[in-house]
Amino acid sequence: MVSTRASVKVSDGSDSFLLYHHCDGYPKGVGLKLYKYIENNKHRWLIDAGEIATELVRDYGFDIIGRQPGDVEYTYEIDVSKKYNPNRSEISLKCYVVHIENRGEYSENNLIDLDSELGELKNITNWK
Repeated sequence: MVSTRASVKVSDGSDSFLLYHHCDGYPKGVGLKLYKYIENNKHRWLIDAGEIATELVRDYGFDIIGRQPGDVEYTYEIDVSKKYNPNRSEISLKCYVVHIENRGEYSENNLIDLDSELGELKNITNWK
C-alpha cells in the first residue's frame, strides 16, 4: 500500500507554519478536509496562522514539520490575509501537484482548480 503524502503551508504575513499529512493527500482527501475546515471557519474574526495550524494538528491529524519534505505529492497553501479589512481575516486555499523528482518544489504551473476537482463533495453538510 502506498500513501499519498501532502504538506500544508499556513501563513498570515507574519507567521508561517509547515504541516505534513502522511496519507490521503490528494484533493478529495486532504484537500476536502482543508476546504471544509476553511468553509466552517471563514467567518471567524481575526483567526491567524498559528491558530489554524494548531487546530489542524489537534483535530485533523497533521504534524508540524521544519522543512518541505521531498516525498509529498500535493502541497496546499492556506493564506490568512487581512488586506481588505484589518479587523477580519480572509482565508484562501490553493493546491499544487508536486512531482516527486522535483523534491517537493512546485510552482504556479502546478496549480490545481480545487473547485472543479472537489465538485459536489463540497456540498456535504455532515462534516466536522
